[in-house]
Amino acid sequence: MVLRSNCIDETGHIYGKLEVIEPIRDPTKYRKLMWRCKCICGNEIVCSGSDLRAGRRTSCGKRCNHVINEIGNTYGTLIVLKRDFSPHN
Repeated sequence: MVLRSNCIDETGHIYGKLEVIEPIRDPTKYRKLMWRCKCICGNEIVCSGSDLRAGRRTSCGKRCNHVINEIGNTYGTLIVLKRDFSPHN
């Protein structure tokens, strides 16, 4: 999706436990540009960029506290660089 010049592209940014996946523009449902986000627990939510930037949305709201942030931890010669949001089988 092409964003207007005055829109901030949030794709790929991480806010708390949420990673921004893609913009959603549905004028019949939302009056402003919304963003699909994926929580570290796997749930997806839709929220506004202003809520993300202001810190009003940092997770999906479910109880996903059991997921541990491993970024920066070292295991032998391996260092955790980022979270993997792919579905696990």
